[in-house]
Amino acid sequence: LDEQQYEILQGLEENRTVLVAGSAGTGKTILAHTIASRLAEGGRRVLLLCFTEALARWLAAGNPGHPNLTVRAIKRYAVELLEQAGEKADVQETPAFWREVSLRAAVSALPVLHPDWDAVIVDEGQDLAEDDWVLIADLSRGKRLWAFHDPEQAFWPDRQVKEDLFATRYRLQKAYRSPREIEHLAGLYLG
Repeated sequence: LDEQQYEILQGLEENRTVLVAGSAGTGKTILAHTIASRLAEGGRRVLLLCFTEALARWLAAGNPGHPNLTVRAIKRYAVELLEQAGEKADVQETPAFWREVSLRAAVSALPVLHPDWDAVIVDEGQDLAEDDWVLIADLSRGKRLWAFHDPEQAFWPDRQVKEDLFATRYRLQKAYRSPREIEHLAGLYLG
């Protein structure tokens, strides 16, 4: 984290529910991973969820084997919950199966398992479906919930972040991925 990101994180850490928005390259994923890691290192049980499997693998590689931090793609986590609760998930690579799995986990698995996370951190919030947000709301009830999203990167126009879950909102302004100098060089090259 640079100094500005660190100051932002310090100021927001006191909030229980935070929705962070930012465009591509503003550091959403880095901040999500950092807050999850810091909470886990402080002895809290943290679940870091995202939409894509590839991002989940990359985030998990950043804290290999940390006992307090679990990183999962949300749909796969829903399947795990169903299986832990003794319900045959019968994974099918169909849109209908994946559309309903998070809601099934919330309704069938959570009442049996009662997972006890101290914090739920969400990245790629713009891509989560309504049933994913139901599962997240149930997992984080009375706990710390932070979500990171970029409305401009939403793949599905009908999917919305459940803003009513969050008391605090913050927008990241500074782009880190493409510093002005790099953008200028790319413009010269392309122009």
